Amino acid sequence: MWPHPFAAPEFDSGPLNHKPSVCEIDMNRPVLEICVESFESALAAEAGGADRIELCEELALDGLTPSLDLTRRVIDAVRIPVFILIR
Repeated sequence: MWPHPFAAPEFDSGPLNHKPSVCEIDMNRPVLEICVESFESALAAEAGGADRIELCEELALDGLTPSLDLTRRVIDAVRIPVFILIR
């Protein structure tokens, strides 16, 4: 059983791949979430100081669910939380 009914299970991916949870973000300041639609944009968002990423595709169409390949690549490459747009 998970610690909280709405919490996702924690997976130990090792210290190099640690991503802060929503609880670890300082709630005394605004959270910078960047919406990205490519691998390169995700890397740039993290390098530019984003606290988290919203990943989607086709922003010109108001955003669609990203491909599994893009999702896996981004999650594996960045150290900040990634939120996936489902549409």
